[in-house]
Amino acid sequence: MGEQHALSMGSMGLGTGSITNEVLAVVSHDLRNPLSIISVGASLLDGGQHSERERAEILRVIKNASDRMERLLADLLAVARLDCGQSLPMTPAPMDLASLLEDVRASFECHAHRNGRQLECRVNGALPTVHADRDRIHQVLSNLVGNALKFTPPGGTVTIEAETVPGEVRCAVRDTGPGLGEEEMDRLFDPFWQAEKTARLGYGLGLKIAKCIVEAHGGALSVESVLGDGTKFSFTLPVANGHAR
Repeated sequence: MGEQHALSMGSMGLGTGSITNEVLAVVSHDLRNPLSIISVGASLLDGGQHSERERAEILRVIKNASDRMERLLADLLAVARLDCGQSLPMTPAPMDLASLLEDVRASFECHAHRNGRQLECRVNGALPTVHADRDRIHQVLSNLVGNALKFTPPGGTVTIEAETVPGEVRCAVRDTGPGLGEEEMDRLFDPFWQAEKTARLGYGLGLKIAKCIVEAHGGALSVESVLGDGTKFSFTLPVANGHAR
């Protein structure tokens, strides 16, 4: 599998592209941590001295680390496509956005509560059917919610919102985190940049990908933030023909 990923990234220009050093930094840092977790977990299971409950917890930790590695590799490949001027594959179709918002909320609910954050979903009235790629919009929302939960301190709240505007539906993810300064706002969508105060939380690959996905749907991903008063990301999706309300 490792050779297949290397070939894929090389064929997309990562070997000679402008982000080679950054990719090496991601691979050496962000892949090393989950690999260590998997290695330690496997050693613990190999000992055979744990209860069924303990084994289940160790397996859960290993699975989470494996999922993190898979997400990172997928993001690297997506950024490589974008860096080479290619577009991400998408299949838009009429879609029930309200059910997708609930799916995203449910997928992060346990993680949020376990870490002392509140996660809410607020929909302003009945939403019309939108024309979008469900999996890609799930990817956008998951990135925004995941980031919001990372940067919101315990006791804070992350809110997923949606409302109908003429011809479109506007989605937003709002948090009660520390907010962003002017320099951070200017560089927010640079794929490998993060402010020093948040660098320990990972590289910013997902926001560039999310921005490109939204733009491919004819919308725009925007951000509003005030230092000390949280951050709000929002984007629009087109209403499907014949489904406006």
